[in-house]
Amino acid sequence: MSEDGIRIKLELNAHGAEKSFANLLGFIKSGKLMEAVGEEVAQFSQRRISSRRDTAPDGSKWAPLSPAYLLFKKKTHPHQGTLQRENTMMEGILAHLAGEGQVDVGVGSNMLYGLIHQFGGKAGRGRKATIPARPYIGISEQEKATLERRVGDWMKDRLAGGK
Repeated sequence: MSEDGIRIKLELNAHGAEKSFANLLGFIKSGKLMEAVGEEVAQFSQRRISSRRDTAPDGSKWAPLSPAYLLFKKKTHPHQGTLQRENTMMEGILAHLAGEGQVDVGVGSNMLYGLIHQFGGKAGRGRKATIPARPYIGISEQEKATLERRVGDWMKDRLAGGK
């Protein structure tokens, strides 16, 4: 298992185990589990932007806005935080299945500026501006623990016969 994977421990009794496992296996194979995981991770990333704490998933602080852009932002969008302007980037954080047991979370394909904010790089006319990386997609250790609990709960529910 990779270090960024999630480990879930389940405890079962023998009563109805075959049906319970069939229900769980159907849930996993249908992609519904990974869809739910992807939606959670997307929401974590959206909350990271909307919280205005300006921190990456690992807890490090984002680079501050340049003085010129900060001045522009105060004049044009005074109530918006870093990486917020019209919320299109935040709303464009999407999850999609990437294969059995895998989900990708990222910005929509029409929002290339989301990538420059995640990874940093040259931008603007003539690529003269340098945008520092402000990672917002990912999961923190606390979010990972929350996600592990939720996945465990979803799986226990399926083992108990839930839909």
